[in-house]
Amino acid sequence: MTREDVRELLPREVRHYIGGRFVPSHTGEVFLDLDPHDNQPLTWIARGGGKEVHEAAIAARSAFEQYWRRTADQGRSHALSRIADTLMAHQEELAGLETLDTGLTRTRCRMDWPPMRGRAMERGTSGWRNPSTPEWRGLTRKTSVLSARPSGA
Repeated sequence: MTREDVRELLPREVRHYIGGRFVPSHTGEVFLDLDPHDNQPLTWIARGGGKEVHEAAIAARSAFEQYWRRTADQGRSHALSRIADTLMAHQEELAGLETLDTGLTRTRCRMDWPPMRGRAMERGTSGWRNPSTPEWRGLTRKTSVLSARPSGA
């Protein structure tokens, strides 16, 4: 995928994703994102502020209360796995976009993706590891996740 191919993936304007919708900033302000390689314009980005942060926090709390809190551990793990699989399926496009935005090499951008699927699987429950793994056996719901140590720590 060439730089030009990746540029074609960019929307004309990047908006905030809040509550399942892409929305502009309340102020209407945007800023121009420049390619660090050649200082050419990439796209316009919605400039967020306190109102956007507040709305995003309310939307996240609502999603947590309505869906995530009521989802069993296996369902959470499955959802995170699907997200990780989707990201992995688009690894080249995402690495290309990250390269355009940050100036990092594609090789460096790709390095972060493979471990992601494993982390998503591990974090499908409320802690660092799946409770069925040996390092979590014997813990009860009364045991604080903060006092438990993940394996390898």
